[in-house]
Amino acid sequence: MNKSWVVLGTGFIVLFFNAGILSAFGLILPDMSEDTGWSRSSLSLAVTVFMIVSAIAMPIVGRISDRYDIRLILATGTIIVAFGTGLIWFIEDFWQLVVLYGVIFAIGHAASSIPPISILVSRWWPKSPGLANSVAIAGMGLGPFVIVTILTVLLFIGWRNIYAIIGIVNVVLVLPIVLLFAKSQPSDITDHNEQTMSQKDTIPVVETAGATGFKLATILGTSKHMWLLLLVFGICGFQDFFVNTHLVAFANDNEIGKALSGFILALMGLMGLPGVIICGYITDRFGPAIPTLICFLIRTVIFVIIIYYQNTSTIVVFSLFYGSTFLITAPLVAIYAKQVFGSKLMGLTGGIIIMIHQLLGGLGAVLGAVVFDNLGSYDLAFIVSLATSIVAIVISLKLHQIYLFSRSINN
Repeated sequence: MNKSWVVLGTGFIVLFFNAGILSAFGLILPDMSEDTGWSRSSLSLAVTVFMIVSAIAMPIVGRISDRYDIRLILATGTIIVAFGTGLIWFIEDFWQLVVLYGVIFAIGHAASSIPPISILVSRWWPKSPGLANSVAIAGMGLGPFVIVTILTVLLFIGWRNIYAIIGIVNVVLVLPIVLLFAKSQPSDITDHNEQTMSQKDTIPVVETAGATGFKLATILGTSKHMWLLLLVFGICGFQDFFVNTHLVAFANDNEIGKALSGFILALMGLMGLPGVIICGYITDRFGPAIPTLICFLIRTVIFVIIIYYQNTSTIVVFSLFYGSTFLITAPLVAIYAKQVFGSKLMGLTGGIIIMIHQLLGGLGAVLGAVVFDNLGSYDLAFIVSLATSIVAIVISLKLHQIYLFSRSINN
């Protein structure tokens, strides 16, 4: 079998478990709250700490991935994930959950997520990075569906045992796959090829600034394009983690049973598969801003629907369509990052973008809990999500103008 396909499959599997494990918390949240007496706001705080820690770790992991062996980075991340999740079985106090889930798991998650995988896949698929990254990131759609479906059936064994099983699976299954098949790059890649790839479809002024050597101030201070990216990905993260964290609880509040609620969450993840594959095709043909625009147009419509109509049918429809957008922006990280600063700083730039996505994601998870605990419903959080979707539509149109301008210069 062609090694590039093996590497692509490895990326798919790593992200399959990476996203599936992350989605498990939303499924387990009601049972954990009932069992421990910790409120939704408290448990969402653990998610927020996770988001902050993983956000800080993302650009660090990205920069390390630019320089060092990605197989070692992914293997280390997998081991840390196993440690952080497996030990949740033993927790007695809330601070222990924060340390294990919010800190340790967060670091492992960052080291086995999109920044190293996107670099790995882009090196092996230089001619079609959008579609290849979409295929790998499709694992983030299938993973939540399969894992959450399995865990829904296993809820009877308790949330502690579920996290113990998650830790074991990472060690006995994911780690060997990474060690055997995650080769960092093809042996025939040369510095000249890397330079050639880094110059295609980049914005010349920004790339020149980055070429003088890395400074965080350079990345953030020389590009309005970068600030627009950070804002749109921040909005995306805010919405994603609000919905992912609270969908099951929202469904339960609307008299949908635990089994069906878990299936709805899993189905939302599965719907990410067609969305992300179509996104990759559109990106390679029309640039990354068009799928970004499509993502937020869909979200605008479904947020309006769920604000005014909340019943089993509309929640299912909302979940299906939101799920179709859930992964659209994920493969675009590598494309946008390369477009702004080229291949040499792709990992670092992508890490910064995902850092903002994670930080605002933590805010979304907490806002949903605070709104519910104080108002008894999630309506205000949905309204905020609707408003930010409209802002993201405007930004997406501007990003497409920038993309067209950069293409005209390079052509």
